[in-house]
Amino acid sequence: MTVVNNLVVIAHLLGLAAVIGGYAAGRPAVSQVMLWGARAQIITGLILVICTWFLLIGWGTDRVDTIATAANLPPLILADRFWGSAYWIVLIALINSTLAVCIASNLVGTRMYYSMARTGALPAWFAKIHPKY
Repeated sequence: MTVVNNLVVIAHLLGLAAVIGGYAAGRPAVSQVMLWGARAQIITGLILVICTWFLLIGWGTDRVDTIATAANLPPLILADRFWGSAYWIVLIALINSTLAVCIASNLVGTRMYYSMARTGALPAWFAKIHPKY
C-alpha cells in the first residue's frame, strides 16, 4: 500500500508542477498542460483522501497509533479481517504494484540519462543509440 500511496503522491506532485510550471515560465495563460495538471491534482487528491479514510475506518480511529507498530502490513491485516481467506488478492496487488514501480523506475532512469546527454548535461556517449534498436 505504501508503494501505491507513493505513486499517487508523485502523480499529485506532477500535477502540481504542471499547474505551477506555466506561471513559472512566464506564460500565465491557461494551457492544456495546466488543465491536465489541475485534473491530476483533483483525481489524485481524491484518491489519497479516500484511501486514507478507508484505512482509518477499517483500522479504527481509536487505534490509529498502532498502525505504525503493526506486526504485518496494515492492508494485509485489514484484508484478512474483512475478506477472510480472499486476502491474498491484496497481497497479489501489492506485489504487482511493487514490480510496476521497479519497472517504471528503470525506464525513467534510462530515459532521463539519455535526455540529459542530448541537452549536454551528461557526456554525449550517454545519448548514443544502437543503430538497430
